[in-house]
This record gives sequence, C-alpha cells and structure tokens, in this order.
Amino acid sequence: MPQLLIVVLVPETVSDWLSQTEESLCLFRCGYWLSLRGQPAVDNKTNITVEIKRQNIFSPDALKTIMSRIAVGESL
Repeated sequence: MPQLLIVVLVPETVSDWLSQTEESLCLFRCGYWLSLRGQPAVDNKTNITVEIKRQNIFSPDALKTIMSRIAVGESL
C-alpha cells in the first residue's frame, strides 16, 4: 500500500499562507512529498526524523505523476 508524507511549510499567521473562497483553496507556500513505501517500522511514535529532497515539490503535476506511477505499480 503506497504511503505518502506531505509536508507544507507555513508561516505562523494563517492569513499569510492560506486563502479560501467558495471557488478556491490556495496555499501560498511550498509543500514537499516523501514516499514511505518500504520504510522500516519504528517503535518511536513521538518523534521520527525523515529527509525530504527539495526537488520533491508537491504540485498538481507532481501529484498526477505520483498517482500515475502508483496506478501502474511503479515505485516512487
């Protein structure tokens, strides 16, 4: 089962990074993704450190690519 971790970097003030209307929901900062497939199980459930490559920007095109790869059984 594919598992993705999505991390979005946001400022402390919500109004500086999020705009919402009935027609749209816009985030103004960057998100990054990491595939957790194949990662070993861990006992520590409080703090787990992972490294996410800066090129793994979570964008609409990235999501389409991720979903296409999952659909055909490719690893991420």
